Amino acid sequence: LVEYLRGAGSAEARVAYMTFINTLINAPTDVDLRVALRNEFQKLGLNELIKALREMQHGDSEDAEALETQLVVFDEEAN
Repeated sequence: LVEYLRGAGSAEARVAYMTFINTLINAPTDVDLRVALRNEFQKLGLNELIKALREMQHGDSEDAEALETQLVVFDEEAN
């Protein structure tokens, strides 16, 4: 998933991949499982990719806002 997100050619695809990743990580009720899933995605380079996605965000398009929402969800759920 991280590689697909990295190679996504459209903002709409990036939103879809990030939404799916957030859903996978946040769906389990077991906190230990959520932490383990997040750690696996981080090992695959998701944190660095999120930084890069934020740097390449431009404009006020609906897709840009939707992606930023998903990036914020990822950050907030880590805490």
